[in-house]
Amino acid sequence: MCGIIGQLNFAGTVDRDLFDTMRDTLIHRGPDGYGTEIRSEGQLALGHRRLSILDLSERGHQPMANEDGSIWITFNGEIYNYAPLRQELRSRGHVFRSTSDTEVLVHGYEEWGLDALLARIKGMFAFGLWDENRRKLFVVRDRFGIKPLVYHAAGNRFVFASEIKAVTRDPAFRKEIRQDALADFFIYSYIPHPHTVYEGLHKLRPAHYLEVDADTAAQRMVRYWELKEEIRPMPYAAASERMNELLCQSVREHLVSDVPVGLFLSGGYDSSSVLMHMHDLKQEVDAFSLGFAGSDRSEHLPAADIAAAFDARHHVRLLDYEDNVFPLIERLVRHYDEPFAVSSQLTYHYIAEYAARTHKVVLGGDGGDELLAGYHWYPQMNRWRPGPRSILRAARGNGSLKTQRLEEYAREQTGVYHYLRGRGIIAPEWMDRMQDRAYDYFARHYGQSPDKIKSWQRLDMDTFMLDNCLQRADSSSMLHSLEVRVPFLDHELFEFVYSLPTETYFDPNRNKKMLYDKLRGRLPASVLNRRKQGFGFQHRDALKGPAFADFVNGGELQKLGLLSRPVDLQRLTGEEAYHLVFLEQWLRIN
Repeated sequence: MCGIIGQLNFAGTVDRDLFDTMRDTLIHRGPDGYGTEIRSEGQLALGHRRLSILDLSERGHQPMANEDGSIWITFNGEIYNYAPLRQELRSRGHVFRSTSDTEVLVHGYEEWGLDALLARIKGMFAFGLWDENRRKLFVVRDRFGIKPLVYHAAGNRFVFASEIKAVTRDPAFRKEIRQDALADFFIYSYIPHPHTVYEGLHKLRPAHYLEVDADTAAQRMVRYWELKEEIRPMPYAAASERMNELLCQSVREHLVSDVPVGLFLSGGYDSSSVLMHMHDLKQEVDAFSLGFAGSDRSEHLPAADIAAAFDARHHVRLLDYEDNVFPLIERLVRHYDEPFAVSSQLTYHYIAEYAARTHKVVLGGDGGDELLAGYHWYPQMNRWRPGPRSILRAARGNGSLKTQRLEEYAREQTGVYHYLRGRGIIAPEWMDRMQDRAYDYFARHYGQSPDKIKSWQRLDMDTFMLDNCLQRADSSSMLHSLEVRVPFLDHELFEFVYSLPTETYFDPNRNKKMLYDKLRGRLPASVLNRRKQGFGFQHRDALKGPAFADFVNGGELQKLGLLSRPVDLQRLTGEEAYHLVFLEQWLRIN
């Protein structure tokens, strides 16, 4: 895992000193090395901060080139099937200087072109590739958006980077805050892609690449992969066996590393299944869990039983929350670059910091709920039937029944917005702005399948998973130079499950039954039959003390005209308080 940056000037040359300063804002993503390559008579610069995972030698240094230096790349991520691709390319006469996966991309592009290369590779990645002969720059993001990439085009320059802070480090960048972005923050708790909090700065969409012509400055956006719905019925037993085979294959591929690979272990089916496959693949596993002192819902308790069942070394970080969490919030605000207030980012930070003391790489369970319709709202939405009020609203032209169902879903995801709407503490003009934008993001991604469960899966994959779960995982882990790999987010695994009739893998009475049936008999019933719970910050009341109230009132939120009156945090939920504290701190820093 690494940090990448690039700049293409259409009229002029790159300022090397400033570019290196921008590159080094990403040192947390890559503390093990760095590099800058200037090409095309100073018109192009590619930068890299390295976290050494594969080929720990200097031969793995980036930016990296092909044999004649006509193709250059700066790469962040992992290509899990690089070994067979490397062997195929060598058989075709390509000469490799390293054993890294990065070099496979360079020679693969040279041999097959970008589209055919992207169709072949499996992994999580973001990269910038420069073709000197064609004078084109390509910026690429993986199929699910596991690895971040932002870009900015203004005047005579195009810039891309792993994180916003690398772009905004340039004093020429105008930090013009999008007012709609602040409204979106209160609705969704994050800034939905492809936008960022700043005007003119964008997130590259997953499964897309952007081609930039160095001579004309023309841009071309290309989607290179899409999850298709081509239903192929299969008996449950065969489908379940095949799904678990594909998951095991993905786990095996995700274990490729020149450093030890650990595991984030909760008490749920997803990380338990990953551990089961690691155990069956004869791996010695260090499993990391987070505990909450004084809580009978603490995930480390069932995780201990799961670790014992699969012979893992179990490491627990126990939190008591007597410490002041305010300094941590300030640190996260500085690191996340834009408003992002999901309280699980606090817990993710603690477990990532703990694991990073001994490991550079861990596996995680993200993606399992999107794959197998595992969130608690799937059974709820499956049972949804329009009541008289919904039918009446639709008849009066206040939205179709489809819209009514989408609003029911959105209430699960936008709780803070609904709470604040009833509190009267947000100024009316801001509340109007939020109401105008409420559900718009979900509506744009909803309804791509005639099957309503598959529609929710696709919606979660394109919104909640991408902009909430994966952003949280990347930001909180890379703050500690820790690479988190997610075996459930394997495109072949998703393509297989999505091709099945929904009733094959979705049972409203048995959550993720394909995982449950595989784990049954290998884990205690007390673990298997636990109620599903998330990875949230359990002691939210810690965010509602007097110090936080004094901080929120009389600060930037009031100057911005966002608050209609002073806030009594004790009367808010923990999540509401967290949003106000996070945004106030972000506005003060930015």
